[in-house]
Amino acid sequence: MSLRYNAPKIEPNEEQRHDSFIYFTDIANAVLSGRKVLLTARGWSMLPMIWDKRDKLLLAPINEDSLSVGRLLFVRLSSMRYVLHRLERVNGERLTLRGDGNPYQREECDKSEVIGELIAVERDGKMLVLGSDTWDKYEMYWPKNAFLRRCLLFLYRRFFIYKSWTIPSEGIAI
Repeated sequence: MSLRYNAPKIEPNEEQRHDSFIYFTDIANAVLSGRKVLLTARGWSMLPMIWDKRDKLLLAPINEDSLSVGRLLFVRLSSMRYVLHRLERVNGERLTLRGDGNPYQREECDKSEVIGELIAVERDGKMLVLGSDTWDKYEMYWPKNAFLRRCLLFLYRRFFIYKSWTIPSEGIAI
């Protein structure tokens, strides 16, 4: 099963390619207007759940359940940066977010800065959907402890990511 919706696929044009702020602003505007948006993942901050440039992400407008701990939220921070990170804590109107691939760094924002929610990930033709068993395992079993998270990320990168990188058959000039 693949993501075959009427969701617009927004990719930056040549002029916007160097300006990710404009690219993500276009995505934010589409989600805020009530549409689902399909885009390619960028960055490693949600590793191991989301891989840079390999996974396709489906963002949707938020609903009453979106601001629950563990949900993956698309947010425009007050620093004018866009992030897609997991909701770690809710304290009144303030939210604390952290990427699964970040052992220590956290972001704080207001509820009003939340734009959308990740509802599906497509990787190698396979679907990972919000509420599925695999999705819930990423949320439940990925460690909250920063040191343990750092150790597991090291092992994950060492044995899964770097292993998938290959040396060209021509070799590398040194």
